[in-house]
Amino acid sequence: MAILAKMGLPVTNIKRIPSGRGIAGTFNGLWIVNVYVPSGIEKRKKREDIFNVEVPHLIPPNDTEIILAGDFNCMLAR
Repeated sequence: MAILAKMGLPVTNIKRIPSGRGIAGTFNGLWIVNVYVPSGIEKRKKREDIFNVEVPHLIPPNDTEIILAGDFNCMLAR
């Protein structure tokens, strides 16, 4: 998992989740979160755990503008 930034554009306050499936950092007062969750029916529980347990650790506790991006591998309907 990574956040890419052009040289000279500092990303600070980097936070990672232990599974390695998410990273976050601050750029110009904007909080950037990048997440990858596994796909497939057999990994549904793992996806739920990542969203419910791990991703909240990447969200700042204060009122900050956030960009949340990544590969969520979620189906909204069949």
